[in-house]
Amino acid sequence: MITETSQKTVKSLFTIDDKGNSYKYIIPPYQREYSWKEEQWESLFNDIYENETGYFLGSIICISSETNELDVIDGQQRLTTLSILLLSLYKTLNEHYNYFSNEKHLTKKFLGLEEYFLDEDNLRISLSIQNNNEEDYSYLAWMILDKPSIPPKNYGNRRIAKAFKYFSERIELETAECCMDDKIKLLFLLLDKISSSLIVKINTRDASSAFILFESINNRGMILTPIDLIKNTLISKLSNNQKPATVINNEWQEVIKNINDYESQVRFLRHYYNIFSNLNEYKFKVKCDEVNKATKSSLIKIYSEIIKNNGSDLIQDLIYKSNIYNNFINPRGIDEYGIYAKYKDSLENLNRIGAIPANALLLYLFEYHKDKDLSAILTFLEKWFVIRHVTNTPSTNKLDGIFIDMIKLLDNKGTLDDVMKSLLDELPEVEIIKNKLMTSNIYEFSSNLTKCLLIHIERSLSTKESMKDYWALNTSNEGKQPHPVWTVEHIYPRTPKENDVDKECESLKDTLGNLTITAYNGNLSNRSYAEKLVLEKEGKEIGFNSENIKINALLKGEVEWRGNNIKTRGAWLVEKFLKDFL
Repeated sequence: MITETSQKTVKSLFTIDDKGNSYKYIIPPYQREYSWKEEQWESLFNDIYENETGYFLGSIICISSETNELDVIDGQQRLTTLSILLLSLYKTLNEHYNYFSNEKHLTKKFLGLEEYFLDEDNLRISLSIQNNNEEDYSYLAWMILDKPSIPPKNYGNRRIAKAFKYFSERIELETAECCMDDKIKLLFLLLDKISSSLIVKINTRDASSAFILFESINNRGMILTPIDLIKNTLISKLSNNQKPATVINNEWQEVIKNINDYESQVRFLRHYYNIFSNLNEYKFKVKCDEVNKATKSSLIKIYSEIIKNNGSDLIQDLIYKSNIYNNFINPRGIDEYGIYAKYKDSLENLNRIGAIPANALLLYLFEYHKDKDLSAILTFLEKWFVIRHVTNTPSTNKLDGIFIDMIKLLDNKGTLDDVMKSLLDELPEVEIIKNKLMTSNIYEFSSNLTKCLLIHIERSLSTKESMKDYWALNTSNEGKQPHPVWTVEHIYPRTPKENDVDKECESLKDTLGNLTITAYNGNLSNRSYAEKLVLEKEGKEIGFNSENIKINALLKGEVEWRGNNIKTRGAWLVEKFLKDFL
């Protein structure tokens, strides 16, 4: 079944391996299209950027061939994304080539990058034809390699182009505050980290073997995770003379029960150590410079050291704090009569908009400030993350450090007001915030974030009596999944009918000024603005004019909807959102 298994660096996968072989990777036509989104792009970038060189990225499964062409059965998403990341880095380095061209070792590294994309005169990766993947990737690669061609129709709207844009912007953000010397150092450090990252390459003799192996890996798993290894260390260290292995395992299962998916478990263990090891009073701190910060790759080392010194107390503390942490990752499960009930809406919103880095601060607050009313800072964090996500400032790799700093501030007698003021200082200037909120295609970024922003504005304009549950679910259809009653609606339709297309509105349709919330999305659909304004259903008015929605105030009386209307309303909404925040 398996003809070869070997651990490869990304460099040896994409250039010449230790046996002198150079391969071309073919994604078969039947494979699904490239489907990774920003969540996966961000995770891959962070894993590489935040960890030491030689970080393990997983495995790929290929079908052996008598030629240098390998069919990729599993791992195409990762391979494609790595190639796009490298193309983004190549483009950035090329833009600064004159600055480092007199440094021979840097020039050699840069020029060697072309080999990552080319096998002789052909592209090293040939993608599936699904959803124009092959065409999009080929255009992108040849453009970066200075052999431009005509871009495929609607190229910018598909994943390949969006991934390239994300990585290019992310690289720029990570180096934006550096002088040129430091910028070049960081760019080549990133190249080293990508190139040295490890992938297990598994070759099989035929497609049948490859698919059997793929199923086996995905159904049973092959590699022990850090969570497994930490548990095994606990059992081996404590079961000798302190507790039976079964008792320790049962205690560990309480932690796992509180946080029941792998990524959240890893994140909890990172947050737990990074928070509490920075406090003035903490009994589990690891006294080793090499592991003063918990990353994915240092978790095992850190927790092994703690277990060796005080494993029994550690597991009791993990049980207690994982129970608190569960409220942040599973806010829907909060008991409506429990102590966290009044925070449920805010915690759900933070969960919806992707405020995971704040979980570290929340864990600290819910432990050491549980006697205070935390409603104000939770609402503040909702708005802060909306702005952070739209402006992409501060950069992702700084977020963990920022929230650790906030914890240190509180631990040194700072107040919640001090924290909010410090977090405000991390955001861009007011004019940049306003411009980004008005002009960004916010709906394309995240419909949940858009909805959260619109609801904040609506509630600020409403009385307590007129407010509705805008996150309510419709559960009346038996046998069907509950679905939201209220959804985000495009005023100028997102997919207008042919006769209703307006070029200026097309470029602004996903911006804030063109978005509202409605309970009649299915009825409004892609109708024209004029129809949406006065629409009726079964004799009942359901259009924008009839709904008692405060953020629709500027729609009433407008007989047409054009680009200037979108911009005016966008500015008005931004003003309402930022009122009392900045």
